[in-house]
Amino acid sequence: MYVKTTQTSCLSYFLQKLNRNYNITSMPHQPLYISFLLAKFSAGGAQSVMVNLANSMTQKGVQVDFVVADCEGPFFKQVSPAVNIIDLKTKKMTRSLFRLVTYLKNNRPDVLLATQKHTNIVACLIKFFPKISTRIILRPSSTPSISYQNGTIKDKIIYQIARICYPFADYYIGQSEGQSADFCSFYRVSKQKIKTIPNPIISKKMIELAEEKCEHAWLEEDSPILISIGRSCVAKDFKTLIKAFAIVRKEKACRLFILGDMESEGTAIYKELKELIKANHLEEDICFPGFVKNPFPYLRQADIYILSSIYEGLPGALIQAMALGCNVVATDCPNGPKEIIERGTSGILVPIRDYAALAKGMLYHLNYPTRPSYELSIFEEEYATQRYLAVIKNLLVKEEVKNLSTEIIN
Repeated sequence: MYVKTTQTSCLSYFLQKLNRNYNITSMPHQPLYISFLLAKFSAGGAQSVMVNLANSMTQKGVQVDFVVADCEGPFFKQVSPAVNIIDLKTKKMTRSLFRLVTYLKNNRPDVLLATQKHTNIVACLIKFFPKISTRIILRPSSTPSISYQNGTIKDKIIYQIARICYPFADYYIGQSEGQSADFCSFYRVSKQKIKTIPNPIISKKMIELAEEKCEHAWLEEDSPILISIGRSCVAKDFKTLIKAFAIVRKEKACRLFILGDMESEGTAIYKELKELIKANHLEEDICFPGFVKNPFPYLRQADIYILSSIYEGLPGALIQAMALGCNVVATDCPNGPKEIIERGTSGILVPIRDYAALAKGMLYHLNYPTRPSYELSIFEEEYATQRYLAVIKNLLVKEEVKNLSTEIIN
């Protein structure tokens, strides 16, 4: 009888305590407070995703901070005025640990959401400091096993450090099923601690921006427009794209845009691409506009989008191109393209590094143009935001339950 009374009183106390902190949807009674961690607002897919998520969450009443080592970068101006920007003024994330610790102790956000290797490592080191209750969630931005294989010695050392640090995070959010599986295997983390949520790629703002006028003269011509987007890095394999385009150009009059930052990270690669273009006499048919703040008018007016990558996390530009009506040809690389293209009726997958197959796919779309049809709702901003928030709320509820259980036992 004594035991039964004790159990009942404990359960009553537990439920009362839980009810004071969470309503029926498990939302904390105070506004959810989330901090996003980035090195800087550089031109890149990971930065774009984080900015989109932060902006979207503020519209749902979430208190959001953006914590950066440096405020530089083209995506800085795209951050909503409702987001509080914390500039640690250290220029590099690897120098930011102690200032980040001070920020977390003073502000006590519910969750710190980080992405990219150096930033993720710093976020995990937070777990070694006392009196910080913030939960750490990591968002991987690539497929680690393949990135490791293609990395430099320095890259491989950083990956080994990440292997030690990453298991200390509280949770992980992958972008595609393949990437999530690879992440768990490479970093030796539990599959129970990762959730796959597609990136918030498609938004009303994107559709509106696509209607803006693009002044480039090629878009006024009758020649078909081909397009690809990405930085000059090994993963994008633009060499294969240019070789494929050389084959296509011999049979069809067409133009190719390659949008993206070509110099900040891969000057040597960019030089090799220019030499390859010159060797194939394609100077008048391939254009590098660089980083374009609004690439969507290019995508809206393009006939074919080409992804030539040897690996990805989840190729956002491919999804955006499909949403804006492009026919697509993509390499069947890990991870993402197959999962995306299977959601449509006209996308073509080809093996990685196979420029002949890539050219064949491009020629097929040029010879038999169709109006593509895709089901892309899971890549909409609203879908991703709701699922990120659901994961965060669930993590916080579990932590509250754990703390209350400890309190009851003690």
